[in-house]
Amino acid sequence: MLAQLVTCLLGVSGLLGSSPASASGQDASHEASTVVRQDGDSRRAGDSVAGPPSIEVRQRGEVLAASSGDDVVAWLSIGPRSSDECRSRIFKIPPSHPEYSNMRAGDSVRLRTFDVGRYFCFRAQDRAGRFAFRAHPVEEFRPPPPPVVHRNPPESNPPPNAAFREFSAQQFKELLDSVVLANLIDLSESPAIGGDAETDSRIRRIAVERGYRLKPMVASLGKLVTVEQQLLQPEAARAYVALRQAARRAGHSILLASAYRSLEAQRSILFRKLKPPYADARINAVLRVTAPPGYSRHQTGYAVDLATAEYGINEFRFSSAYAWLIADNFLQAKRYGFVPSYPAGVEKQGPDPEAWEFVYVGTDNLVAPPDGET
Repeated sequence: MLAQLVTCLLGVSGLLGSSPASASGQDASHEASTVVRQDGDSRRAGDSVAGPPSIEVRQRGEVLAASSGDDVVAWLSIGPRSSDECRSRIFKIPPSHPEYSNMRAGDSVRLRTFDVGRYFCFRAQDRAGRFAFRAHPVEEFRPPPPPVVHRNPPESNPPPNAAFREFSAQQFKELLDSVVLANLIDLSESPAIGGDAETDSRIRRIAVERGYRLKPMVASLGKLVTVEQQLLQPEAARAYVALRQAARRAGHSILLASAYRSLEAQRSILFRKLKPPYADARINAVLRVTAPPGYSRHQTGYAVDLATAEYGINEFRFSSAYAWLIADNFLQAKRYGFVPSYPAGVEKQGPDPEAWEFVYVGTDNLVAPPDGET
């Protein structure tokens, strides 16, 4: 006898509406569902198992919602990298698991930029005990303009009429390798990357050959603050807000596309791009644009990925905001304590140059000493 089922509908009330199933209980989404019978037999929808619950998933911009024309009990699974993994994981995880939230009538999910390419997985069970699964890959979307928030950290004041040091690309790298910042702790060893020891060893070897080095990580997450729905170290947050305001006064609009990332978030990004078989050439190609967990400056809470409403991070170098930032040896970035994270013209620094990524190091490390001092 099945346990008592709770009746709920997946959908978005008002915002996206619902999509009722047809009289047969099947619709376009049903054709992509997998039915799992009580005896564990898996098969495609329509293969002799009639009338499983329908699931329709819709993404509109940053909002993802699921709806059903049937009475179902369902929960949402976030993050598997394939539809097969979605089906196997979601079937075994209880609804009370903290990473897998229960869906209720009228619920929707507000996506974040790092969700692009991940799967949101839905499981539905009807009153007769029939199951349906639906794995929905998140499509790329443009984040909305950040809301005006009047409780942001106070604007930093760059030193008036300060003269800033001129840096070569190599000197920027040396500064980043030597600077000591607050609320960080060094990693004593490389963290697990994918779980397979042999693959992890090869990824580390190729990363080191490219110039990647272990980076410190945040010591206390509770000290980070939120800016544009991202986490940053307090000093970096104040400096970013001041930089954003200065850019606005100069006629440019910048957005914070990414900031602090945990080791798990970095691991997810890496394996979103790195697929088996894990040949050296494939690993090297992915490491050109993505750091392994433990080797990213984002885990410090001092790195920011910048974008504009018109230009995402990969196109940020074509924006007028980027031209404003880098003019006169990155003068505007330096005035607020930021330097390029991976400057062009430096070999073996890990990834290829990333025009969109900047790191807060503080203005004290960038201001030129008074005349006569060294």
